[in-house]
Amino acid sequence: KKLNLPIIGVIENMSGFACPCCNEVTEIFKSGGAEKMCKDMEIPFLGKIPLTTEIAHNAEDGGFIEERENNSKFFDKIIEQITSSCTKGEKE
Repeated sequence: KKLNLPIIGVIENMSGFACPCCNEVTEIFKSGGAEKMCKDMEIPFLGKIPLTTEIAHNAEDGGFIEERENNSKFFDKIIEQITSSCTKGEKE
């Protein structure tokens, strides 16, 4: 905001740990700070991405995270919001 650049939004990274067996997300770090910051600063909160073994391995290997079916549910909504924000900016 200080640089007067458009902000698409904020993503809370490593928001809990997703079990590789059942995909249940367990909060191992304090969560919700990014969402509160967004509310205070009046900027969009795009979502949370938990830590998963697949995400960690893909990051280390340089692979594409969205290719993995288990991970897509964590990214789809965020990608949709970013795409919508970018296309909205093109129309203005």
